[in-house]
Amino acid sequence: MMNESSLSLAAAGRLLVVLALVFTCSGQLSAAEITVQNDSLLPGDDGNIQAGFVGSESAAVWLTAPCDGNIVAIQVFWRSLTGGTAQVLGEWIKVYDGGAFPQPGAELELLEGPLLTDGVLNEFRFLDEFSTVPISIPVTAGQTFVVSYKFSEAPDPFNGPSLVTDVNGCQPGKNAIEAQGLGWISSCLLGVTGDFVIRAVVDCGALPGACCVVGGGCSDILNLADCTAAGGSFHGEGTNCSAVTCLEACCFMPSGCLDFTVADCLTATGFNQGPGTDCLTTVCFATGACCNLDGSCDDDVSEPDCIASGGTFQGNSSLCSAANCPQPTAACCLSSGGCLALSESDCGVIPNSSWAGFGTDCSDVNSNGTADDCEAGATISSAESMLDHGGQDLALDLTSSNVEPRSPGILRVDFQVSSTVASVSASVSCVTGTFGGSATVTAAGTLVTVDFSTALPDADCCTITLSGDASGSFDVRPLRGDIDRNGVVSTGDASVIKPNFGQNPASVGAQFDFDANGVISTGDASQIKPLFGNAAACP
Repeated sequence: MMNESSLSLAAAGRLLVVLALVFTCSGQLSAAEITVQNDSLLPGDDGNIQAGFVGSESAAVWLTAPCDGNIVAIQVFWRSLTGGTAQVLGEWIKVYDGGAFPQPGAELELLEGPLLTDGVLNEFRFLDEFSTVPISIPVTAGQTFVVSYKFSEAPDPFNGPSLVTDVNGCQPGKNAIEAQGLGWISSCLLGVTGDFVIRAVVDCGALPGACCVVGGGCSDILNLADCTAAGGSFHGEGTNCSAVTCLEACCFMPSGCLDFTVADCLTATGFNQGPGTDCLTTVCFATGACCNLDGSCDDDVSEPDCIASGGTFQGNSSLCSAANCPQPTAACCLSSGGCLALSESDCGVIPNSSWAGFGTDCSDVNSNGTADDCEAGATISSAESMLDHGGQDLALDLTSSNVEPRSPGILRVDFQVSSTVASVSASVSCVTGTFGGSATVTAAGTLVTVDFSTALPDADCCTITLSGDASGSFDVRPLRGDIDRNGVVSTGDASVIKPNFGQNPASVGAQFDFDANGVISTGDASQIKPLFGNAAACP
């Protein structure tokens, strides 16, 4: 067993420490690593060589993890009185859970055969002699753990080398010795008057620091990556918000800038430019060239407005005259029936080709072998006005004459188009009246049906325009009573009905059933008389 007088080598006096770090097994300290220690030893301090150990005895320190991280290195100060002695191969270094002092807890890791060099702070970062298995022991913030060194042989009691302690007192509950015949016991009880220089290095990952966040606040809990991701300005690991003033560039209309806090900038009715900005590098209300999606360019556009429109900002004070805006590609329709995605200028190089325009492509949704955007839109072949006549739908051809003379007016028009369509829309405009209803379009094959929520204005010329897969315009004239469909309502219209009294309008003509009740009668003729003189013509 050992005592302080034998350990401190008092006859030789205290040792002046030269604390040099040697990476015994290779490695280097990272910015996120924290050295955990009980001792206070610094270069130039006095220390005691504890040379009273015998073989197989151990010394241990109880340490506290500063963060959630990993123990990545162990440091041991090893020193002789004279210096320059041969390297010593220890039995092992072990890391334990904290246990109940002075008894260590469960073993967490074992480093066998540590090779110690005289006169230096030996650091071990690997578990094997070939430096292939790094030390990595998970710990949590506040966790107590134990690092222990076991002697393979007794040090020279008069010279060492051996473990070293500081000289400013032995902290209770921090240092212990596994002594022969006693087991684990506090080293303070054995007369050791200092803390063992056995340390651990804990990798805490990226350390937090003061982060000036969007909106003007400050956070102490974010690291660099998290602060940057939040759009903040990081002031360095370990910094504290109490020592940081979060200033931003504050721009004033029409010009001018001051570095203000967010609150002061708002009070002064300025415009905050965001964390990390300053007036030295900020250009207030900058504009420049904006390359648009269609390849065009606009000058004097702010960067936010350019980005919001989908464009690409070319830089502060840039001009379109110097901008090389990328030209979009679109469907280039070839005379062979093929299609290539090319810019307008490249498409123009190919003979007999045509550029379909920005926003088009070569997709062939209808699988007919031709790109949809290269197909000519379907055109109107014919049109019919369709009305219900007492339970039967009867059509009136509008292609030869565009007059609809029946009393209900134009409520539905069926168009035949030149090719199969899937998506068509319709709009209506009239010459003298206003159509206040809506048009519902149904497309099936080559038939396009347009249903109107209310009848088109009477005695008027209205244009129905199709767009989408079918295109074209068709004029119609709703003119009640114009049975002969010549554009004017007159006595002649009443007289042409009389020969058809009692006939089925499906057989002799739907126009003779003026009131569309399914029977041609004197009532159809008499209802026309008040309409004499009405007319409709298209420009």
